[in-house]
Amino acid sequence: MQPPTRGAVRRATAAGALGLRPREPAPLEGPPPRRGDDPLSRRLPVAGLRNGRRRRPRPARRSLARSRGPGLAGGASSARTGRDVSLRRWRSHLRSGPLATSGVVELRPARTADRERVVEICAAIWEGHDYIPEVFDTWVQDPSGTFQVGEVDGEVVALQRIRPLSREACWYEGLRVAETHRRLGIARQMLAAAVDQASSIGFQEMRLATADPAPRALFESAGFRILLQPDLMRARRLEGLEAARMPDPDQADRLFPRVQADPAFELYSHLHVEWDGVYDLTAEELARRAEQGQVRITAGGRALAVVDSNPGWGFLSVRFLSGSGAALRDLAMALRFEADLEGLDHVRIWVPEGHPAVGDLQEVGYDFRTELFRLYFYALRLSR
Repeated sequence: MQPPTRGAVRRATAAGALGLRPREPAPLEGPPPRRGDDPLSRRLPVAGLRNGRRRRPRPARRSLARSRGPGLAGGASSARTGRDVSLRRWRSHLRSGPLATSGVVELRPARTADRERVVEICAAIWEGHDYIPEVFDTWVQDPSGTFQVGEVDGEVVALQRIRPLSREACWYEGLRVAETHRRLGIARQMLAAAVDQASSIGFQEMRLATADPAPRALFESAGFRILLQPDLMRARRLEGLEAARMPDPDQADRLFPRVQADPAFELYSHLHVEWDGVYDLTAEELARRAEQGQVRITAGGRALAVVDSNPGWGFLSVRFLSGSGAALRDLAMALRFEADLEGLDHVRIWVPEGHPAVGDLQEVGYDFRTELFRLYFYALRLSR
């Protein structure tokens, strides 16, 4: 028996695109496939392609198994963060079913071999200062979420990433479209596919952050609402006395009622925020952050900060700040001392509009950035 000709293969592939499906083969005997062997191939329709070109569907690509990575933007495992998130359930849903019935944009897991093309796409973002090339390897290796690329005619033209924040909420980031393929509806359709995936898994809310006007228009037209739009205050590190105190989890839990009663709690919309995630600030969350060494207080807990830092950032970031008066000024100074002790360049604080501590912060050397910078945090309620 001779092997099938190339034309026969093409005709069979085209028949599949028309809905002519062969019967499902009998289940294979033997052990189940290893994680990473299931295909993740999606097709999305794209309007406005030149000359009406349509590409014949190709067989689904197989995803590569991912190893556990250190994680820069959410790469920590659920065991490290203390969050009860079923990663197995997350990944199995992302591999199931098509995102659309027809089209030429195919979504698949990003691979190490995509690095060069992703760097090319990101070169046009923020005048070549996009952060994605720096976190690309971490995202590819991180098993806690999914990092996808979109292909048109075999060429990577778009990318996006989704990862869980908690059992109820997920984080959407890294949406990029190549300059040569913009204004074709690709970004909108990739976002819609991500929303559909998150909803099918059972997440109740999708959150994201952006500072650019064009993505803001896209997200708002898709139904996202603004959670928070804080300004950024910063101060240089300062050589001085010891850093602020770090409470233990039990003490942080006891301090939560005081935090909850502070005017800042409402201004932060009961959240603590950073460019890589928006988290609900609860007593449990505050205790968890204290256990991870990310809470700072003054004597008696009259002022409190949720902080984060990374050697690659070069600064100490304050995600939430409560308190006022002398206690807050002492804490703000102690954070500058800590930045110096840790070899960091400065401290930056996300400050919602109307925060009562702005005057106290300015009194101890903090100021708003010279150029106006505001990050917009959005959320979308998901329906099942």
